[in-house]
Amino acid sequence: MITIARQCGCGGEEIGRLLSETCSLPFYDKKALIALAKEKGIYESMPNFFSEKPINSLLYAIAAGESVTKLGTGAVEQVRDMLARQSAVMIGRCGNYIFRGEPKLLRIFLGADIEQRIATIQEKHKLAKHRAKVLVQETDEQRAAFHKYYTGESWGQAQYYDICLNITGMTKEQVVKIILEYVQQMPSFLTLEIKKK
Repeated sequence: MITIARQCGCGGEEIGRLLSETCSLPFYDKKALIALAKEKGIYESMPNFFSEKPINSLLYAIAAGESVTKLGTGAVEQVRDMLARQSAVMIGRCGNYIFRGEPKLLRIFLGADIEQRIATIQEKHKLAKHRAKVLVQETDEQRAAFHKYYTGESWGQAQYYDICLNITGMTKEQVVKIILEYVQQMPSFLTLEIKKK
């Protein structure tokens, strides 16, 4: 399992998709995870988790009649069970935490210079620079809150990942090359098939 957490505007989905294609692994972004959760019949019980939407944990717990701890633990357990024994690349949704302890797990965190991230979002969504900046900042805050709620850990802290990469000025191909060079040094990943170009 390869998990990718990312700051907004780092192109995490594109990098993850290229990595999955290069390693011939299934790719789970938001859309794919939601589709699988609906197929397994667990989406309706926690739509905010699969949409990676932050929630007011206290109010949500009261409304659901559950404790905050139980809600977070339930989501983690269900996703772990849903993807059990699969090899895949997974984007976001606390993947580094959900699969902790697995012998064949690579946890990646991608970051980049704020100006590059703003420019990426500005181009991707056709936004004015000030709107793109707000979107980047709000998205990062939401991801940090989401991660804290479900894991109790601080999002983006190096001790929770195997690789933390500042990808400023790099192409997605260069980022994937660095990740694969790391993977090839990991004994537990020696059986992973990597397509030669």
